[in-house]
Amino acid sequence: MTYIHPNDRVYALERGLAAAIAQGEDRKVLDDLRELLAEARREAR
Repeated sequence: MTYIHPNDRVYALERGLAAAIAQGEDRKVLDDLRELLAEARREAR
Protein backbone atom coordinates (compact mmCIF):
# COMPACT_ATOMS: atom_id res chain seq x y z
CA MET A 1 0.00 0.00 0.00
CA THR A 2 1.25 3.46 -0.87
CA TYR A 3 1.76 5.90 2.00
CA ILE A 4 -0.29 9.08 1.88
CA HIS A 5 0.46 11.96 4.22
CA PRO A 6 -2.44 12.60 6.66
CA ASN A 7 -2.89 16.18 5.42
CA ASP A 8 -3.06 14.96 1.82
CA ARG A 9 -5.72 12.45 2.83
CA VAL A 10 -7.77 15.23 4.44
CA TYR A 11 -7.43 17.39 1.32
CA ALA A 12 -8.45 14.53 -0.99
CA LEU A 13 -11.50 13.72 1.12
CA GLU A 14 -12.52 17.39 1.29
CA ARG A 15 -12.34 17.59 -2.52
CA GLY A 16 -14.21 14.30 -2.87
CA LEU A 17 -16.95 15.44 -0.53
CA ALA A 18 -17.32 18.74 -2.39
CA ALA A 19 -17.56 16.89 -5.71
CA ALA A 20 -20.12 14.44 -4.31
CA ILE A 21 -22.27 17.30 -3.02
CA ALA A 22 -22.04 19.10 -6.37
CA GLN A 23 -23.11 15.92 -8.18
CA GLY A 24 -26.06 15.37 -5.87
CA GLU A 25 -24.91 12.03 -4.52
CA ASP A 26 -27.10 10.04 -2.15
CA ARG A 27 -27.18 11.09 1.51
CA LYS A 28 -25.64 7.79 2.60
CA VAL A 29 -22.61 8.40 0.38
CA LEU A 30 -22.22 11.91 1.79
CA ASP A 31 -22.52 10.62 5.35
CA ASP A 32 -19.82 8.01 4.69
CA LEU A 33 -17.49 10.62 3.19
CA ARG A 34 -18.07 12.94 6.15
CA GLU A 35 -17.26 10.12 8.56
CA LEU A 36 -14.03 9.31 6.68
CA LEU A 37 -13.11 13.01 6.63
CA ALA A 38 -13.68 13.38 10.38
CA GLU A 39 -11.47 10.34 11.02
CA ALA A 40 -8.75 11.70 8.73
CA ARG A 41 -8.83 15.08 10.47
CA ARG A 42 -8.41 13.40 13.87
CA GLU A 43 -5.43 11.40 12.59
CA ALA A 44 -3.83 14.48 11.00
CA ARG A 45 -3.52 16.27 14.34
